[in-house]
Amino acid sequence: MQPTDKPITKVDINVLREGIKSQYACYHALNRDKYPAFVFNSNRANYGPLRVSFEEEFFEKRQIDRRNNYLHIPSVNTFAQLFSNDKYIPSRKISNTCRLYFQTAPELIINGAAPTAKRLCHKQAQLKPITVGIITFICLLIAYWLLKSIAYASDLVVLSPISGQVVPRLPLIEGRATNTNVVFVVVHRVGEGELFYVQDPAAVQTNGTWQTTAYVGVADHRSDGAAFEIRAFVRPGGSYKELYNEKQRYVYDSWPETAEAATEPIIVVRGPKQR
Repeated sequence: MQPTDKPITKVDINVLREGIKSQYACYHALNRDKYPAFVFNSNRANYGPLRVSFEEEFFEKRQIDRRNNYLHIPSVNTFAQLFSNDKYIPSRKISNTCRLYFQTAPELIINGAAPTAKRLCHKQAQLKPITVGIITFICLLIAYWLLKSIAYASDLVVLSPISGQVVPRLPLIEGRATNTNVVFVVVHRVGEGELFYVQDPAAVQTNGTWQTTAYVGVADHRSDGAAFEIRAFVRPGGSYKELYNEKQRYVYDSWPETAEAATEPIIVVRGPKQR
C-alpha cells in the first residue's frame, strides 16, 4: 500500500530551483562554452542551454530512450515560469523530471553488471587551498561516520532494475549478496514527507542471487510518471529491528539508521503497466 499523491508545495518548488541550479553549475564547470552562466529570471531566451543539459543528462549520459519514457523536459517558457513566477506550480510529471535531473543516478551498465559509482562534478579547482583543506577534512569525518553506520558493501548489489528505468507497479527486483540468508528491499517515493515501504524479504540462494517483487506506487494510475528510490539492505538496525519481532512493521519514516550492508539508491520511474 502506498500514500496518495500530495500537492506540490512552495518548499518543493525551492528544492527544484536549487537542485537545478546546482546541477547546471556542474555542466557549466565542465563546458563553459556549451553551458554558459546565465541569470535565472523571466527571460525565456536564457534557458536554452539549461534545456540542452537536461537532454544530455537523460538521453546521452543515462541512455534513456527519447520516445519510450515518462519524462517531461520543461520548455524554455516553463523554465522561466518556474524560476520567476512564485505562483506557478509545475505538473507532477515536470516536477519528477526535474528531480531526476539533479538527483544524480549511477551510470547505466551493459550486460547486467552492477551500477558503477555516481558521476561527480568537481569544482575544487576554483577554491582557495585553505578552503579545499577544510572541505577535505569535513568530508573525511563524514565518510568515517558513514562507514561506521552503514557499510556500502561490495557483496550486496541490485542488478535489476537500473536507474532511469521505467518500471511497472510490480517490478521484479534482482541482485546478489553474500554472507546472509535474506535481503530487505525498501521502496521510497521521491519527495519530502513520503514514507518508506519494506517489501517481502528476499531469500538468498546458494549461488548468491536473490529476487523479490516490489510494490511501486498505488494500484491505479495516480503514480504514473512518479520517481521512486529502491535500496537493498542486509540486517537493517535501528527502528527497522521491528522487522524481526511479532509486530513486523513494514512502513517507516526514513531509511534504516544502520545496516550490515546497503546499496545506494536506484531511481526508477513508475509506468502505467501493473507487471
